[in-house]
Amino acid sequence: MLFRDIMVAVSFAMGKVTANHGRWDFHDRNATSSKISPREVRLAFPARDPGIIARENLTQGLFLPILFNPLWPAGTNLTTSHPLDWLGYPLNENSSLGVKIMRTLPVGLRIDIAQSKGWDAATFIAEVDYALSLLPNVKAVKNWYIRHGSVGQRICWDKDVPSVLDSHSNVVGGLSSLIVRPEQVRYDLPARRFYPDLPPWYMARGSPHCINKSNPHYETVRKVILNSLSFNFHPRQTGADYLDIVRCRLRDYAHPMLRAIYYASLKNYECPYKKSCFWYSATKGKHYRTMTPPNFFGFAKVLQGLFRNREPICLLFGNIPAPVARLLPRNVSPTTPDGFTRCLFHDDFTDPDAGSLPSSAKWTLALGTSYPGGAAQWGTGEVQNYTKTNIQVTADSTLLITPSRQQDGSWTSSRIETTVDWDFACQPNHRIRVEARIKLGDDARTKQLGIWPAFWALGASVRKNPTAWPTIGEVDVMETANGDTAMRHAVHCGVAPGGPCNEFTGIGTVTESVNRGEWHVYAWEVDRRAGKGLEILTWFVDGSQRWRMEKQAIANDDGSAWDVLVAGEKMLLLNVAVGGAFPDALAGGKTPTDATAGGRGASMETGDRSWEELFWWLLGLPNITWSGSDKTWTDSRLRPQQFWSHLLGRHASFAVAMPDIVLSGAAGVTTPFGDAVPPAPRHAITVHMPGFATAERFGKDPPSVIAHFKSVYPRMRPHQDIARLIDAVLARLHIPERACLLFASRQSADECVAYASSPKREDGCTKHPVSPELMSVHAFIAKDVFFAVVFPPEARTVVGGFWVTPGCGVSSRFAEANLRHLDQLAEIGDKTVGRPGFDGLDHRLLRERIIALLARAPLVRSPPRQQPGPSIGDVYFFQTGMASIYKTHSYLLSLHQGTTVLFGMAFMNTVTIFEEFGSSYKFFGLGTDQELDELGVFLEGERSHGRKVQAIWTEFPANPLLVTPDLIRLRSLADEHDVVLAVDDTIGGYANVDVFHHADLLVTSMTKSFNGYADVIAGAVVLNPSRPKYRELKPLFERCHVSELYVDDAKAIERNSRDYLSRCGRLNDNALALVQHLNSYSKDPASSVRHVFYPSVNDSRQYYERFMRPATTDFSPGYGCLFSVELADVASAKAFYDNLAVHKGPHLGAPFTLAFAYTVCGYMTRLDWAAGYGLKPTQIRVSAGLEDTETLIELFSVAVEAANRARERRG
Repeated sequence: MLFRDIMVAVSFAMGKVTANHGRWDFHDRNATSSKISPREVRLAFPARDPGIIARENLTQGLFLPILFNPLWPAGTNLTTSHPLDWLGYPLNENSSLGVKIMRTLPVGLRIDIAQSKGWDAATFIAEVDYALSLLPNVKAVKNWYIRHGSVGQRICWDKDVPSVLDSHSNVVGGLSSLIVRPEQVRYDLPARRFYPDLPPWYMARGSPHCINKSNPHYETVRKVILNSLSFNFHPRQTGADYLDIVRCRLRDYAHPMLRAIYYASLKNYECPYKKSCFWYSATKGKHYRTMTPPNFFGFAKVLQGLFRNREPICLLFGNIPAPVARLLPRNVSPTTPDGFTRCLFHDDFTDPDAGSLPSSAKWTLALGTSYPGGAAQWGTGEVQNYTKTNIQVTADSTLLITPSRQQDGSWTSSRIETTVDWDFACQPNHRIRVEARIKLGDDARTKQLGIWPAFWALGASVRKNPTAWPTIGEVDVMETANGDTAMRHAVHCGVAPGGPCNEFTGIGTVTESVNRGEWHVYAWEVDRRAGKGLEILTWFVDGSQRWRMEKQAIANDDGSAWDVLVAGEKMLLLNVAVGGAFPDALAGGKTPTDATAGGRGASMETGDRSWEELFWWLLGLPNITWSGSDKTWTDSRLRPQQFWSHLLGRHASFAVAMPDIVLSGAAGVTTPFGDAVPPAPRHAITVHMPGFATAERFGKDPPSVIAHFKSVYPRMRPHQDIARLIDAVLARLHIPERACLLFASRQSADECVAYASSPKREDGCTKHPVSPELMSVHAFIAKDVFFAVVFPPEARTVVGGFWVTPGCGVSSRFAEANLRHLDQLAEIGDKTVGRPGFDGLDHRLLRERIIALLARAPLVRSPPRQQPGPSIGDVYFFQTGMASIYKTHSYLLSLHQGTTVLFGMAFMNTVTIFEEFGSSYKFFGLGTDQELDELGVFLEGERSHGRKVQAIWTEFPANPLLVTPDLIRLRSLADEHDVVLAVDDTIGGYANVDVFHHADLLVTSMTKSFNGYADVIAGAVVLNPSRPKYRELKPLFERCHVSELYVDDAKAIERNSRDYLSRCGRLNDNALALVQHLNSYSKDPASSVRHVFYPSVNDSRQYYERFMRPATTDFSPGYGCLFSVELADVASAKAFYDNLAVHKGPHLGAPFTLAFAYTVCGYMTRLDWAAGYGLKPTQIRVSAGLEDTETLIELFSVAVEAANRARERRG
């Protein structure tokens, strides 16, 4: 466990020549001063091998001296101003907002923009000020630039400045696209960044940096290594001097191997053993040697020897395998995190012998069931007795706390606190960080009900006043309970109950899906460098920021509660409690239970993080066939994950798996039926449905199959957390033999009642409308307000239809958050509930991201200034993708009960919505040019009879056959007949197609590629202010829309969608490669593959490509991740499906490939109807994932071969 402090230190690196906003002064001794346009200035950069040098020029000042320009007369002198004295525009209280924002930008970026536009400073500032005046969120924009652009911050920007700026209507919009995050900078992308910006993956654990002689850059890398790591020391040179020389020589290179070596030089690593450490392993007769160097000098010597002999090498940063670690003395000093210079406290648990207690000089054991004079059961209802017997230092020099059930049924555990000598506080103008490396027991959840491990900080004054909580302040760096993989971060302050920190709950957030049984680093940071009232608290898991808290997060605080949190003296604690209010709330009942086991599977283990900073590499890898890529290798058909097992043999459990998603190959998919697709987070929205026969059963009787699911797509049935919240609601109502569904708004609850009682529910057989008298709506509050629709259990199939089709129920994250507040669950009068709605910072960030994506690489110019493009106020969120369609449809119905037109095939639930809601519906399911003619005739007929057509809906392209409509003709027909045109671009996606300007409203399921990780559902609608219908739609949405996208869901989507563009590129590439591969089979008459459906090969290709965005330096558009393949007959389709070694089930846009017997599952009882629109049971829908392309092609080849054999057997 570490916590560290740092003094504020600011450095500013300058080049030899500095720039003054892109204008250069020159003075001729024979003439008066004049100006030269930036475009006339020639900048000279050092020439190096283009395959090695970073495309981003990593110079300290970013601009090198101007060496020579033949256009300038002899005697010309160049003069520049200091970069921060920007053409007489100093930063002061009278500065315009444009000046304030521009002053945060690197001088190089200013020059690039000025060169692109030919602006002087005054014009530049005027353009920025004008653009800012158009923005409704100007304050947020200003804060973003100040936060990301202050001196010393890392600013990266796209190298192709002119084209990026030209794609936006104003410079501020261009800046939002120019500036990128440091982690988005790749060595093969055109971006520039400030030294010493180092993307984190160069030291990523388990990610090797490999190179061999077949690599085209090997000889150049070899030459750089031999030159850069030479040992021609001057007698007075020190090791530090040598490191400085190496860093200077390597810092400009972008090749991953060279960047990795450069990063290692920054670490100045020393092996504690003081000499090289070797470990030998024998597996299948092959010997491998692993070496840990004594220091960087030894590291460099070995590297030079390897490259001199032209040997292949893998450089790996990460944990030393346990067999090696056991050889090393454990007296290593702690490694401070980047940006920190001093370690205030450190314990690697090496001082005591194995089996001993932790050092009494650092830790105090809290014993019993309370502090002396403090609240009983530690004030939380815990049931354990803290003892000395449940804690020990292990043989691996870690600290282990193990809760234990005694023979009489009582529980014991342990709790330790840092001694008074180590109390700490963050001083003004300082920053401090607390972190620990922790592994939690991975027993089944049923065995861990009530187990409550925590790593936290508590106000040190509790020693004198044990009843002063929460006034003394508490910070939970990490706590969890009941074997959950969700880790909670929270603060407690003020008074209880209630108070500024909402006690007894506190203010907090959750990090999802942190695997147990593995080491993770939990950290908390206080930053007081910005001044009083501007302090920041930040929580991290494994180096990634998980929560950021500022003063305004604490409501009704006079400042005292916040001051205690950021400045009060604290002590650190580690404990494992048993039972209490927190685990009880999560479990929805009393814990621990009879099934709670305790023991090692419920333990908490803490180790020293410094071991993660060691690095090691592999030497002499025999029988490894290297490919031309830097990062791939094979041993026959060996895959990366298998490589580690093959290499480490019986020690494979100590290796870190590669981050790539690798299928299990010939062994097939091992995920059990009904489970979520791995990694299966708590809120997974996938379910594995293997076997064509399963699909047939699902198509005939969905409930009989769904009943066996452990994980389920959220609209199929309520998630397990929602089911628990439903049980709690029914228990609170004391109404026997009733069922209920939960909704976040009264609007959705009333719509559910109206749906269930509608005469349309009558099917003449088993389903009948439910009398409104048998249903009731109840308002509840726990953490949030929600509404329960209560009905008889026998009406479940009817009422449940509203849950399945429109998808308007509460989310699993909503339920999870409210389950933590079951002690506050109460029914309230719904008349006291105002119009609900969730809206927070993450909602705003998502809106801004969507607007930016719509504006990037457009096909048409943004509207002129007098007609601005969409703003964040034009983006509306819904709890599911289907809810965005249903709600929009219902809003339009509230205007007039006209006919709804669906043009082209659409997702099955979309079809159902238009069939079941509204007075009239017209379906043109083929989406062909002929049907466009028929649509024109229909619209003309409706107009001639005075009947209103409500809207035309279309998917671009259509699910599942990927037919693309002629959107230009649809737009023309909609305009001619004054009809709303609604376009669903979920399949094409924001990244690939620009259809917004032809739509009155754009609908997108954010569940799919936009979110991308199959763990949250949501939808978005964007209104187009440049269309005449906007004047009708905007007030309609403002009047009707209730934001039901829960804050935690918005947070998850915001986090997941940060890499949207990069994921889309990989999804596009994999889908296209598979389509081309399968399409080659379809040309063979003997093949079982009959047809492949994809925008690039369909007859409607021209209509798709007409709206593809232009390629940019950071992204090349494609045709999306979804395609369908049609087999010759049912037997071959069955063989193909059953032998395709990918997961099966609904969903698309996930990181893993999914196959789905779409027609069989969705239209098994309506096959004749489906056939009329080209849907056949022999068609398999596929959503390509992020896996290795060649691996996927191999898997699909195996499936095609199986289908061919099945067809041959049928003769």
